[in-house]
Amino acid sequence: MSSYEQHYYQTPSHVIAAGIVLSLLDILAVSLRFVARGEKRHMKMDDWLLIPATLLTAGVGSCLVFGVSREAFGYREYPTTIEHPSDVAIYQMSTSIKLEWSISLILPVALACTKLSFLFFYKRIFSINNATDKFLKGLVLFICMWAVAFFLATLLCCKTMAIYIWKPISEMAQCKFFLDVLMAFCITGFVTDVAIIIIPIPLIWRLKLSTEDKLIASGSFLLGSVTIAAALARLIVSVNFVHGAADPNNDMILDITLYVYWGMVECSMGVFAACLPTLQLFFRQRAWQRIVNRTRSLLSSRSISMNRIDSQTENNLHLHNMADVLPKEKRETTILQGSRTGSQNRLCTPHTSITQEVTTVREVV
Repeated sequence: MSSYEQHYYQTPSHVIAAGIVLSLLDILAVSLRFVARGEKRHMKMDDWLLIPATLLTAGVGSCLVFGVSREAFGYREYPTTIEHPSDVAIYQMSTSIKLEWSISLILPVALACTKLSFLFFYKRIFSINNATDKFLKGLVLFICMWAVAFFLATLLCCKTMAIYIWKPISEMAQCKFFLDVLMAFCITGFVTDVAIIIIPIPLIWRLKLSTEDKLIASGSFLLGSVTIAAALARLIVSVNFVHGAADPNNDMILDITLYVYWGMVECSMGVFAACLPTLQLFFRQRAWQRIVNRTRSLLSSRSISMNRIDSQTENNLHLHNMADVLPKEKRETTILQGSRTGSQNRLCTPHTSITQEVTTVREVV
């Protein structure tokens, strides 16, 4: 039995929670993004790309849950020796490696869809000149090539991994190039995440906005920094994983669990971060703005009503005061005009109140 320390995020319950909760979080975030965007004709490429990203992230989550059910993730290695191999240990290790390889095939495509969603979002907002447009198009092309390269490298490493993965565990363990691919993938993924997050900052500060507006906009885009944190965590884990692969004291099942766990976190946080600017606007408009508009409308209605009452009272007092100093014939005429004016105002008041209430309902809806 290995003395390797098992962290809380390497336990079965946390792995299952990550696979289910993070998948549901992304589905909810993307659904709200589509609701916020409104009609189908308003959807753009940055919206549609999040659909495959979410589905692939849910696929990674399914692999985590399945792996725990087979004790391939979240459990310690079963003891075994070369002289007396354990069938349970062989099944556990082979299942873990197969699921790790499957997740490693999904990650480049899922992360690329998320990165491309960010870039198309920037392109839709910041393509104010030809140079910026070409720069963003070049990044889109680079991310596409990056995803294809690492997908094929994972698929074809060690001759053909799709065939090699089904061989006995003793032969599967000889594929060292797979670890090099994982290491390169994590490093380049982290670098591209940092680049994509900081791209909008100089573009925002070129716009003709106040300093306060620029700071608010920069802060909104920097919310995506959670993807950098997740990518950095996976990079650190991958470095330890690759360097400790040959150490017999390490628990390979727990090492693989650690790698796929943070891969799931990075995928999920990427999708969620891509939805944050839209969700921020959605909740601001649907919650806070409704309350503010409703309060302003009610206060405005009461203020208008009170002003009308005060105005009518002053008008009546003025008419009666004038009536005291006017001759009898003019006195009757003045009071009659005042009564007609009051009647007209009373007739107009309900109509105005109804109009204001309709306006308030429209603002809420």
